[in-house]
Amino acid sequence: MSELDTIVIRPEIAVRAMSPSKQKGKVARALKEQRSRLYIIRRCIVMLLCWHD
Repeated sequence: MSELDTIVIRPEIAVRAMSPSKQKGKVARALKEQRSRLYIIRRCIVMLLCWHD
């Protein structure tokens, strides 16, 4: 399990052990990754719903 996975799964444990500046960077990166994943999923759903033979 990577450190990024730890932040996403158990943020209260992983973030507490880091300095404030690192916390912001790690959380921001995790949020950006989650937003990217949701964007891809959303685009796939739209594509599937709008697809015609």
